[in-house]
Amino acid sequence: MILYTRLMLDILEAKVGVEEDMLDLIDRLPAKLSELYAERLNQALDKPFATKIFQWLVTCKRPPTVDMLEGVDTIRRAANHSGEFRPKDFDDKDTFLYYLRRDCLPLVEILGDGTVRLVHTTVSQFLRGEAVEKEGKECPALAFYPLREEAIVCISG
Repeated sequence: MILYTRLMLDILEAKVGVEEDMLDLIDRLPAKLSELYAERLNQALDKPFATKIFQWLVTCKRPPTVDMLEGVDTIRRAANHSGEFRPKDFDDKDTFLYYLRRDCLPLVEILGDGTVRLVHTTVSQFLRGEAVEKEGKECPALAFYPLREEAIVCISG
């Protein structure tokens, strides 16, 4: 219950608006943790980017830093010649950090030393398709399987 409260507060903190908008948001928040996870994943504006970030976080044995994630994302984008880049390619760390926060918070946290990790082990369970709670929602149709880019981060880290 404490985790759910923390996630609700993180969502409310990110919401800009009048009190009435915030109260409406509270009324619409899902009742179960897995529903909150699924809703947040579905709200990502750049789903391919968010999917990759979550894949890397689930796959790595120790949490990567923002710099490591940015590096592996740069390698992935350079190796992908299909032209699936975001409207504005990342030209600096701040832009990458903006996308990371926009599409992955509050399911990840960024620590003071730049380490990025899932906010709780249940997020990893959810992303791997494991049950988080009885009669909970399943992870949306996102492909969470190890790829060669994840190996680069895990080996070099």
